[in-house]
Amino acid sequence: MKKNFWTKMISLALALVCVLSLVACGGGGGNSDAAGNYSLDSVKTGDSTMSWKDVAAAAGMSADDVAIGLELKSDGTFKLNMDAMDPTLTGEGKWSADGNTITLSGDGDSLTATLNGSEITIEQDGVTLIFKK
Repeated sequence: MKKNFWTKMISLALALVCVLSLVACGGGGGNSDAAGNYSLDSVKTGDSTMSWKDVAAAAGMSADDVAIGLELKSDGTFKLNMDAMDPTLTGEGKWSADGNTITLSGDGDSLTATLNGSEITIEQDGVTLIFKK
């Protein structure tokens, strides 16, 4: 009886190790986890953080009218849509993920962002844009 018990325990442990190995391997890298549509949620400058709705309201506009979006497509391309603010800021290109770092590349330039769960943070020239899925 003891032999059967230990045989079952070892079999269960091996099965658990196999399952954990498959989960750890993922199966497609970080791109599939980060892919999706993100909307600008808040803006941070220095020590001050404002929601995008408050920023738009302070400018006398509705946040819906000046929505800013970031789409990370599962094929490795992206579109940053900022038409409402400044059409020259809208861009497209390729993106890649390495852990929690996302690199957006287009027109010979690249920009690094940080992925934290369903939130992407882009920091540039003292301004931080926080996008949420």
